[in-house]
Amino acid sequence: MPSRRTLIAAGAVAVAAGGAAFALRPRAPVQRPPGVPVGPFGAKSTAEEVTAGLDLSGRHYLVTGANSGLGLETARVLALRGAEVTVTGRSVEKVAAAVRGLPGRFRPVALELTDFDSVRRCADEVAAAVPQLDGLVCNAGIMELPELEQVRGLEKQFVTNHLGHFLLVNRLLERVVAAPQGRVVVVSSGSWRRAPPAGIEFDNLSGERGYDPAQAYGQSKLANGLFVRELARRLAPTAATANVVRPGVVLTNLGRHQPLKDFT
Repeated sequence: MPSRRTLIAAGAVAVAAGGAAFALRPRAPVQRPPGVPVGPFGAKSTAEEVTAGLDLSGRHYLVTGANSGLGLETARVLALRGAEVTVTGRSVEKVAAAVRGLPGRFRPVALELTDFDSVRRCADEVAAAVPQLDGLVCNAGIMELPELEQVRGLEKQFVTNHLGHFLLVNRLLERVVAAPQGRVVVVSSGSWRRAPPAGIEFDNLSGERGYDPAQAYGQSKLANGLFVRELARRLAPTAATANVVRPGVVLTNLGRHQPLKDFT
């Protein structure tokens, strides 16, 4: 089994990476508000270490983009701890092949985030299969497409990374709230800082005005964060929570359009 490293974001959510983690550039110390607890885990902790001792029997999770990288490792360890995990990919065959042979219970479901009809079908299939979702992990995404690509006239990264997951979460939110302590986890990125200085350019969602791969990706990640912030506010009266996770720099298929030097 190849080594897998975990990069932890602030809060109680940990996401583990498939493959080796590369050294990060030096950063200033993280400033935390007084009273915020700091866990014992770090960049070298594995997903299995972070979840050691957990019994997730009887719980159900959904992980998007579970055919490789962070999504696959997240699904693998959730299932290892006893949970039933719905794993999604662009095709049932692709995601089923990814989890074949892994211990645990998996339910492969097709999900193409750029196809809103596919998102609806996925949500309807999951809602019909499970009465509650203990966790919905929005992990799938694309990054820094070299050339402008559009879906229904909208820039593709914004559609894939934000709108598709926005629709999926809203269609399954009743199942999350029905769980004793349901969680929505959206995987974002520190690249939200690369979004346009004024924020999301609602007058340029097509991306046609001055398309920049990094800025478009950053805009989609900013949208993730703003979505989760508002969702958390709306969930405050319930037992459910919403968190956005920054996993750090990890060499997975997500960065296939980036040169290797960007990871070192």
